[in-house]
Amino acid sequence: MEKNERVTQRRELLSLKSNVDRGMRDLAAGRVVDFDVNRIIERGKRHLIRSSISIK
Repeated sequence: MEKNERVTQRRELLSLKSNVDRGMRDLAAGRVVDFDVNRIIERGKRHLIRSSISIK
């Protein structure tokens, strides 16, 4: 493995670790909710309505 590849791999690993750490902090703080498809759909519909109103 070349040095550049190792540097890139290390950077990606550190980024992943940072994301996991942030997720664990969110979980500990109670900012994580169960995955709910219907909630996501409703949120998308509200966003679409707001977007179409602001375009007019």
